[in-house]
Order: sequence, then structure tokens, then C-alpha cells
Amino acid sequence: MIGWVVQVVGGLACGAAVGALVVPQAADALLGRAYRRSRSWWWDSFRLYRAARKASRRAGEASADEGGPFAAWLDDSLRAAGQGTLARERAIALRGEGLPADPERAVRTERQQKERCSFAPTRRRRAACAAAGAVAGAALAAAALPWASALAAGVCATAMLVAVACDLKARMIPLECCAALAAAGGALQALAAGPAGLAAGLVFAAVAAGACLAANRVAGRGRALPVGHGDIRCMAALSLATGAAAPAGLLACYMSAAAFSLAGLAARRLTLRSGIPMAPFLSLWLACGVACLAC
Repeated sequence: MIGWVVQVVGGLACGAAVGALVVPQAADALLGRAYRRSRSWWWDSFRLYRAARKASRRAGEASADEGGPFAAWLDDSLRAAGQGTLARERAIALRGEGLPADPERAVRTERQQKERCSFAPTRRRRAACAAAGAVAGAALAAAALPWASALAAGVCATAMLVAVACDLKARMIPLECCAALAAAGGALQALAAGPAGLAAGLVFAAVAAGACLAANRVAGRGRALPVGHGDIRCMAALSLATGAAAPAGLLACYMSAAAFSLAGLAARRLTLRSGIPMAPFLSLWLACGVACLAC
């Protein structure tokens, strides 16, 4: 019993250290990288789109905005412009091409978007990350997994903490967090549940991603996407990490999100059009999977 208590206290201390020292710096670095990648991709796509449009006009062909390689980029851009989430400078550029984008609806400039995609490690944020890390570390230590599985689960927990920090700050789950979850989660399943657990995770990842993409295709035209691209990648990675427990994790995630949304509606803090960051609820998916492995 004493050894178990020491193990839990050690996990708590290690988790708090990782939360305070690693998570804020990683969140800040990944958010900045994601913003630079998104900005470069958007403006490169815009320049190519404008060139293709000019070329099609000279040739008397169909306009580039009627389909082709720019259809997805243009659809996402016009949807964001309609919601006001597209940076003002980008909306102005679209307006200059005669597209239905109103710069006055933009809630942020490019500079403000860059500032939003940062996670300055203030004392309050460090304390919050340390508290979350302490809870995760103590829980992993209490699970008493073999050392290799515990190490893989620790990497998953750290990646999930960074994802939560990024999603709460900028409504974004970086690609690197999902990649770390998938790699460490796949290793966790292979170690703890064998090929069967890994195969179950792969199947559920394909089903979950396919269902989310179908929902976006059906319900997302001209409106906010029901499921964000980062959420889809994170769910696929969590499916790998939780294997046969993925359905239970999905249920825990969406039941808690629904309860939170209903409470927000009842308190009039949310509306039917409000979106919520999903990473905090997705973290329950991971917790459920690790708990099932421990049991």
C-alpha cells in the first residue's frame, strides 16, 4: 500500500512538472507553427487561384471558382468569411476578386490572428497546466501499467494536454499533437492489447473519420462545419490509442460535451449557433481508454 501511495505521489509530481514546464512551451510553439503554415498555405492558394482565374478568362473557359483544385480552398474561405473568422486582409483579397466576402464582418486582422495563435506561459497558465498534468500523472501512476505502456500513455497524455491548451486558446488542435497521439497510442495498444487492440482502433478510426467527413459534407455547405478538421484527426488518433475501448471513449466524450452545452444553453451562456472547443472532452476519451486498459 505504501509503495502504491509513493508511486501515485511520484506520478503527481512528474505530471505537474511536465504540465508546468513542457505543455505551455509546446502549445506556444505549435500554435505559432500552425498559424505560419496556415497563412502560407492560404496566400499561396490565393495567388494560384488568382492566376488560374486570369488565365481562364483570357482563354474564355469556365472560371476557376467553379470547381477544380481550388474548390475546397474557396469553399472553406468563403465559409470562414461569412462567419467572420477569416482575417480581414484575406477577406479584402477575396473581395478584390469579386467574391462574396465582406471584410467588415471579420472579427480579427492578420496580426490579431497571429496573436491569438500564441500561448504565452504566464503564471496562471503554468499553474493550470501544472494542475492538469498533476491529475493526469497521478491517474497514470494509479493505473499501475507496465513501464513501457505507462511511458506510451504518458506521451499520449502530454500530447492531449497540449491539444487542450491550444484548443482553449485558439480553437485549434495542432497536427503534431494528433501525430504524437497516433504514434504513442498505437504503441500503447500494441503493448497492452496486442494486434487485436490495434486492429480494433484502426477500424474505429476509419469509421469515425468517415462519419464525420460525411456529416461535414451534408451539413456544412455554406455553414460552420459540424466537426472541425482538427477534431477529426484527434478522434482518429484517439481511436488508435484506445482500441476496443474507442466506442466507450466516444460516448464519454460526446455525452460530456452535450451536458456542457445543455448547461450553457440553460444558463444562456451559449446559443444553438455557438461552438465549443472539443479537446477538453476528447481528453475524457483518452482517460476512458487508459482506464479500460488498467482494468
